[in-house]
Amino acid sequence: MAEFDVLRLPRELVIRPSGIWNSRAPFHNFLALFKIEGRAFAITTMCYERIDAELLLAREQGKTLEEFLVTQTNHRSRRAWNSYVRNQTERNLEGIIKGPIYSNARHDLVVGHDLLRRSTVIATLSLFESYIQCWLLNYLLIKLERQEKWLEEEAKFALQLSPVHGKNRDPNLADILKITHLRDTLKSLDQNGDSFAEEGTALSQFSCFDSVSFWRQYRNGLVHNRGFCTPKLFEKQELFWKICMGQYARDEFGERKRLPLSTELLQNCLTIVYKSARALESTLFRLSEGRRGHPFAPDPIPQKGTVPPQYANKLLVNGDHDLSLRWHINAEFREQFKLVYRTRGDLDQAIEFYQKALKQDEDLDSKEGMAIDYGNLGLVYYKLLGNKTEAKRYYLMSIDLFKQLDSPNTKTVQAWLALCK
Repeated sequence: MAEFDVLRLPRELVIRPSGIWNSRAPFHNFLALFKIEGRAFAITTMCYERIDAELLLAREQGKTLEEFLVTQTNHRSRRAWNSYVRNQTERNLEGIIKGPIYSNARHDLVVGHDLLRRSTVIATLSLFESYIQCWLLNYLLIKLERQEKWLEEEAKFALQLSPVHGKNRDPNLADILKITHLRDTLKSLDQNGDSFAEEGTALSQFSCFDSVSFWRQYRNGLVHNRGFCTPKLFEKQELFWKICMGQYARDEFGERKRLPLSTELLQNCLTIVYKSARALESTLFRLSEGRRGHPFAPDPIPQKGTVPPQYANKLLVNGDHDLSLRWHINAEFREQFKLVYRTRGDLDQAIEFYQKALKQDEDLDSKEGMAIDYGNLGLVYYKLLGNKTEAKRYYLMSIDLFKQLDSPNTKTVQAWLALCK
């Protein structure tokens, strides 16, 4: 993979909080939401099992389905029952739609739980995508702070996430999975998200990266293809399914067939996403030397038993990449920064123009012309680049020449110089 020196990127590159989370410990955010979704699925599953068991008991006791399901004093319960009746499709011999019976209810419970499992996969992969976007922001800031060389795909993401160079489109999961460091981290784990066991086993040809890729494509099948397996998905994942996933499913994984999703398969999805997120967070911790990748960052991890804060610190705090931090907290700096890039096309020409003029005035030994040129160069560096050090250097040379000429312009440039303090 080609490498880019950080200096070959725009000198004023900035990474700012983007996407959903503003955090230097994205796993902390991820875990809180992951547990909420896990509890919701668990309680709904328990309700499903309880209702399924009590349906049989109610039928044996001679209750009607309406008597069992509807709480008479609850208006929402009554409205739900009315909706349930209206949505029945089975007709009797006279063509009249029949009212729901116990067998309908048990069948619809199974369908409902299947929809819940599929919704959980979609929600979990969406959560993981939010995590990965925040992970990428932290990873790119670490590279900036360490002044390391960029790989080609890292340079692309850095520009894409820049508030000036980017186009306000956050990269998606498929894009971010191309990051070499991320791929290497996930490929160091087996298909279950654990450290590899003995090499040469049937499962060792696949890694956690393959599992994440499978579930990403599976999620896309649920969202975009009505839950069916497209020929493309089948071609890419047939072998992986046969070796790694078939053991968790009762139904067949086949082309143009409904994607199977047992509770065991769903558990595999949750496990893979959790372990992948945890492994990638360890990478942030290691690369940042503890300034990122845990809920106490940028402070050191305290002794065991310390309760972590509810919210991790923000993506940018004091001591982080200077330009990115200034962009985030200083509105005046943001406006100056934008001004530079709105005039970027003219800026290089302006510097080149004044330097050429300076060379001509030096050849003519025109002190007044040189003083004007120095002052103009100072203005460019101060107003357009925000570079006070370079602006002061040019202002001082301009003032020195104007003083020799006893020129009234001396006070004008001195006023400019005062703004640089």
